[in-house]
Amino acid sequence: MKKAKRPPKKLSFQELEAMNKDDIDHHLEPNSKAKYESGARRFAKFCENQGKDFYPSETNLCHFISVVSRELLPSTPWTRTRPIAPLDEPSWGQRRSLRHRNQPPADS
Repeated sequence: MKKAKRPPKKLSFQELEAMNKDDIDHHLEPNSKAKYESGARRFAKFCENQGKDFYPSETNLCHFISVVSRELLPSTPWTRTRPIAPLDEPSWGQRRSLRHRNQPPADS
């Protein structure tokens, strides 16, 4: 496998930003662009609601991620109607699977 050639010189911040913009404009699918734009709008609204400057500082991003992660719950159609299982206990399906695995084969 060939390695990508590295740029001959260290690029400036402005040059890197230009490359990022070009990648966004020409190499992302519309759905990906829409999701990134949605995330940026959500971050802007978070900053406004929290009275923070709209600046992606480490602190602002950490607070944003913490708040958003508390809003999101892992769910599937199967788990939406059930409480979240503690991580230290096996799920019903795991217990059932273990029980069947440890049983001796039935006599035929």
